[in-house]
Amino acid sequence: MVSRCEVKVSLARLCVSNAISACVKGILPIMPLLFVVPNISLADGIPVDVSAIEKYQARLETTLYCSVESINPVKIVSESNAILETVAAVASIVEKGELVAGQKNFYLLKEVETLAEEIAIADTGIAYREKELTRINQLYKANSTSESAKDKLEFEMRDLLSQRKMLSIEKSVLEHKLEKLQHFAGAKSQVADIHAHVGESVQEGQPIATLLPLDSKRLRCDAPFSKLNQVNDDKTVFQYGGQEVPLESVSNAVIEQTNIANLFFRLDGELSRKLFFKQRLAVSMRVKRDRLYKIPVDALRFSQDSKPFIWVVNGEEKAERKQIELAETYRSYQLVQSPLSNYRYVVIRGSERLREGSRVRFVSIDKL
Repeated sequence: MVSRCEVKVSLARLCVSNAISACVKGILPIMPLLFVVPNISLADGIPVDVSAIEKYQARLETTLYCSVESINPVKIVSESNAILETVAAVASIVEKGELVAGQKNFYLLKEVETLAEEIAIADTGIAYREKELTRINQLYKANSTSESAKDKLEFEMRDLLSQRKMLSIEKSVLEHKLEKLQHFAGAKSQVADIHAHVGESVQEGQPIATLLPLDSKRLRCDAPFSKLNQVNDDKTVFQYGGQEVPLESVSNAVIEQTNIANLFFRLDGELSRKLFFKQRLAVSMRVKRDRLYKIPVDALRFSQDSKPFIWVVNGEEKAERKQIELAETYRSYQLVQSPLSNYRYVVIRGSERLREGSRVRFVSIDKL
């Protein structure tokens, strides 16, 4: 029984022999079996199926899933124990200097007034003892009073001065807290969240609201750890909506169990203004690689230590084993980054009997 390959070889020999009439009569009935095979081997060799190796010109593209976040979220915190009287609504926009939250000042005002009265009393006592101390010193010099009386008055004077100092410090702290009962936006911001409600007694140190300044947006994107070696490549471009977004930083840790790392991108100008906080979007990471080729997935082989390799056919129609670096897999073909410019074909079937330098015989040639 004549094989399909032997029929092709016989036909090729007939055509070369210039037997035009015989060629015409023999070819027409079996025309579907004939196709052009460049550089087909007519010598004996190991039969293999091969595929053409194609250079890949486009960039490698990976989709990164991202969300918009604030670089410096601002948390408004209560600096005293006071009832909340007003607070801006969630998602509202507040201008720079605009009131975000306000707390009741009645009790703090009363405490400040009480301290002011105590300081005034201390001042009166100090003034009286200053005059008395002047009189006692004169009597002491005239030996008309004891030293203990003088020492007692000096002690009372020092004690009053110390009390007044402590009262003044306490009053200044309360005045600062009184001033901070009104919370204003430091920049144009969006209210991301509120942590207390109107009428609630907010304790010192308790958060009231979180602001997201509109001029400090960035993208946080999830990237497979295996892609990090491409991130800082100067041939890598990141784009959203056809516009390039500049890479700001790369996290130095991965998310547990997922092996995902975070990339951060700066948002400026119009792009920053039209994106919303917590918005989900996709960024395209495109990497231009040199020496990138397409081969069928069926051509891949792996060594005992799991390193990928392929069998290629050189110009002498001999097999060579080539170690390769895998790039991306697309449907039925694999992108590899290896120096394959000197080879036209890769073996996809029949490699089991191949050795370095084995002569091969093409059974079929596929195209990607």
